[in-house]
Amino acid sequence: MRRVLFLLLAGLVAGCSGPPVRERQQADEAIAAARTAGAAIYAPGDLQAADASIKAYDDAVAQRDFQQALSRALDARDHGYQAAKAAADRKIIVTSDRDALVADTKALITAAQASLAAHKSGRGANHLRQTVRAATVAMQEAGALSGKGDLKGAIKRLAGVPDGLRKELAAFDAANKNAKRTPEPR
Repeated sequence: MRRVLFLLLAGLVAGCSGPPVRERQQADEAIAAARTAGAAIYAPGDLQAADASIKAYDDAVAQRDFQQALSRALDARDHGYQAAKAAADRKIIVTSDRDALVADTKALITAAQASLAAHKSGRGANHLRQTVRAATVAMQEAGALSGKGDLKGAIKRLAGVPDGLRKELAAFDAANKNAKRTPEPR
């Protein structure tokens, strides 16, 4: 009986004789994939949880608690996978939001330019032209931010631009509702 107990105990000790290096490597790979997917921007909470689990792994290894280290490495790996998935999902949503803002702003700029063409010297024309110029600059800046991968920055830059254009266009159209249209050049 003692021999069986000794062999069982020896097997347990041998199984935990060193840190779980393979699991740590898997966790590191999952966290690297999450960072590549943009988790620092789109899923920071999940990424922080993965990083905290890696730190807990390192602390457990330093204390030679390899069972705890294994558990923390697996947690870090799972948080890394979750961060990568969440980042990809959120990036799709943010991209869609940015695209909608861009499309709305472009349509309003086009509508404002058409109104200005119809009423070149209408009341408020200069103010609407300034608003269109500002919106055009905002579009260019948002495009530059998007080109750098800063989709949230692009959204922030365009925030309020369509509403401002819509308001100015409605005011211009209302002020010039009964005005005679500028004849089309022949």
